Amino acid sequence: MTPEARPHAFYANRTATDAETPDGMIVRAAAAALRNFSDAGRFASERLFLAAGIHRPHLPEIMPTSYFDGYNIDDIPPPDNPNIPEGLPSVSWNDCGEIRSYVQVKEQTKDFSEHVHFPAGLTAGMRLAYFAAQTFADAQVGFLLDAVKDAGLSLEDDVCVVLWGGEPRRQRAVPRQAANGPR
Repeated sequence: MTPEARPHAFYANRTATDAETPDGMIVRAAAAALRNFSDAGRFASERLFLAAGIHRPHLPEIMPTSYFDGYNIDDIPPPDNPNIPEGLPSVSWNDCGEIRSYVQVKEQTKDFSEHVHFPAGLTAGMRLAYFAAQTFADAQVGFLLDAVKDAGLSLEDDVCVVLWGGEPRRQRAVPRQAANGPR
């Protein structure tokens, strides 16, 4: 990929509504499928398996501005421990190639290594974008859970909800300055 073709920002504010984002479209399509199944009276005699995959939080962190507005970058604490875990096998080290491919980040991280951290301002921006993305993803899951209830189903008796996080093999190897998100 040429430098001109590389993405410039790892996060962005959008003026789009939730429904206009890819994740919003996915959960709204899933909600419509639930509604159609329910309206046809099929829950009385049939079971339904429905999967809806949400991309966020994942790079690039792009979602409506309102999710960024809920956080003040000055209030975002630095990671508890920005260092890699002592004794981490070298095979587990992740050099953050994806985030470092963004033009916005590349210049600031050219000296990055196991022993050289991301600059504090960049780390705060990454954490803000990740927190906003988590909040956005939570809102999408909430929308879908509301659709389950609106379809006349009980979350306690009729539905099994499984939330699955992506790339668990990498969650342990991401540098600590990016990995300490809200829990």
